[in-house]
This record gives sequence, C-alpha cells and structure tokens, in this order.
Amino acid sequence: MLVGKRGLMKKLVEVINLIKHFPVQKGLFKRTVGLVKAVDDVSLEIYEGETLGLVGESGCGKSTLGKLLVRLIDPTSGSIIFDEKNLDSFSNKELRRQRQYFQMIFQDPNSSLDPRSTVGKSIEEGLIIHGIKDNQERQKRIKEMLNLVGISANAIERFPHEFSGGQRQRIGIARALILKPKLVVCDEPVSALDVSVQAQVLNLLNELKNELSLTLLFISHNLSVVENISDRIAIMYLGQIIEMLDTSKFALDCEHPYSKALLSAIPIPDPNVKKKRVILKGDVPSPINPPSGCRFHTRCPQAISKCERTEPLLLELSQHHKASCHLLSD
Repeated sequence: MLVGKRGLMKKLVEVINLIKHFPVQKGLFKRTVGLVKAVDDVSLEIYEGETLGLVGESGCGKSTLGKLLVRLIDPTSGSIIFDEKNLDSFSNKELRRQRQYFQMIFQDPNSSLDPRSTVGKSIEEGLIIHGIKDNQERQKRIKEMLNLVGISANAIERFPHEFSGGQRQRIGIARALILKPKLVVCDEPVSALDVSVQAQVLNLLNELKNELSLTLLFISHNLSVVENISDRIAIMYLGQIIEMLDTSKFALDCEHPYSKALLSAIPIPDPNVKKKRVILKGDVPSPINPPSGCRFHTRCPQAISKCERTEPLLLELSQHHKASCHLLSD
C-alpha cells in the first residue's frame, strides 16, 4: 500500500503486463504487414485518492493506455484489476454496469461534446443509460453538477457552441462526474486551452478531487502541468513506463536519462538562473519497429553497448521509485 496524506491507501487500479498492438493493414484484402506497439508490457498501480501523472512525448502511448483503463478499447493481452475486480472476466453487460465507476475527460471539448445536443442532454445521457428513470431527479443532479463546476444552471438548454473553450471543458468534466465515478482518466484536458484557462481548470480538478474523493490519472506531455497536480509521476516512452516516483522527489531524484531530459526542458522564470539543457538527438523511433534492447538507446547521451542488446527491467530503486535503465543496475 501507498502511504499518503490520509494514511494507508489501497490500490484502486492494478495494471499487469498490459499490451495493445494495432495491426497495420495494406492492400485490397487488408493484409496485416506489421503491428503498432502502442502499449507494450505496462504494469502500474493507481492508489485510491491519488493523482497519478502520466507524461511522455506525442505518440508514446499515453492516451491509448488511458483508453484501455476505461475499456474504450480492448487490450491485446494483460490484465486490468479495478477495485479488486478483473475487468477481463466481465461480460459486456457486466462491464457496462461497471463503466459508471470509471470515466474519461477528453482532450478537445469541441469534438467530445455533440454539437446537436444541448448541454443538459449530453450530461443526462449517462444517467439514463445507468437507470436513473426519474426525470426530476436527473434534472436536479445535472444542475447540481453544473453548479459544482462553475457553470450556470440555465446552460442546460444551450448548445456547446455557445460557450468558450474553458466552459466547454467544464461541461465535459460535469458529464464525466455525473455518475459519481471512482476513477477519472484526464486525457490532456488542458492542452487545447489558453494558459490562463488552464490554471482555472487545473484548480477545479484539484478541488473536485478532494470534494468528491476522486482518483485521477492525469495524462499530459507537459511535465510542469503534471508536477502541479500529481502526487506521483510515471514517465512513458515508446509504449513502456521507464520511471515512476513521487512528484515531490522528481526534480532531485529522477534517474532515467529521458526523465532528466524532460526536466531540463522546463523553463525557470528567472533570467539570472542558468540551466543546462539536455538536447536529445534524433526523433522518436517508430512504434511499428521499436529499437532492440532499451528503446531509448538510439537517443540516449549515456547509452552503453548493453543498451543495444538487452531490454532493461523496471527496477525498484527505493520506496515508490522505479526506473528501467542499465546504468542503474550495473
């Protein structure tokens, strides 16, 4: 168990050797010619009441992992244990009942809200699906949730295009929380917003997490944003978790060369402070044909010959700190 501000915290989610490969198909007969290894043998835990930040470059598999956790897509192999229940053992009907306990906030509020439906109808849909038949009860819960996220109750009859980007994201948050979930996957929820609005949405998520006792998986490519909201940080590279540790210790204790490169890219708002920037060479390799051995060795400034041949294990360096790098195991 993890020791947090509220004492011992139990595992809400446990991911075991999770893999998701997408087939690459070509030709008239859709012949499979390769596999996109979007998520490749990921294991992690998310503890009840915490915010786990998931960071990595675009295309590393962050969003795919988030969608796997809420079963928007099915895994190729591996297991997801949610609240001590193995989701793989559920029938479609049972899985549908469980969906109220894990919800997702999407990156782009413009595309995640149906432009033909009013705000009220968009939020109400989940209540109808999960058996809230009393119309007055539904309307009451919708108004309460809109008020909770800072949107006026009269927004029920208005359409998404009548709101700003920040307001639309608040509506998206209300829709995700209306069923009182235990886990909320936030898939880059502020990346499409202005910087000033980003701070408002992050503060709102923090307030709602404490008020509603939520557990969050916060996905982003912006390390400074993740540091601001998360209790722990997981760094992802080319489909794999390469380091996990407490946010409070990240700046001083991160060990993986990729984590250090990400940390060096965060600007310091002081012109008198000089910071050594770690510049990574080359581009992220294709997930269709990832490098052998350590997947980061083609760009790593500290790579050794062993990195090309052998894939490193995710080792526990200290309590709540894991990393996969041969330099740490030799």
